[in-house]
Amino acid sequence: MNETVHSTSVNNNRFTVPTGGGGFYDITGQVSFVNNTNGNRMIRIIKNGNVVIAGSFHQTTIGFDVFQSQVTAKAALNAGDYVTFNVYQNSGGTLNTIGGSGNTFGSVTKLW
Repeated sequence: MNETVHSTSVNNNRFTVPTGGGGFYDITGQVSFVNNTNGNRMIRIIKNGNVVIAGSFHQTTIGFDVFQSQVTAKAALNAGDYVTFNVYQNSGGTLNTIGGSGNTFGSVTKLW
């Protein structure tokens, strides 16, 4: 599958399986938060807006320069299905994420 299947203008917050693109996919998401020792962090893969495919939950108790949370799943997806990543934190205030391909990203790869 080529890299042009993701629209940057329509529903650009999701990956939608194109017509004829149904199959088995490897889905990975990662979020990097700035240092904060309060609360919990979570990232989930959501299919079609309401089905949780996988999730990763972490309780932060020690400080890091960067706290990364990653989730990976393999899933059967049909044409028209879409996946998004849901990120949550409850540090008690605003908590920035760190951008860049090595820090916060989503990846969807068709396996077959």
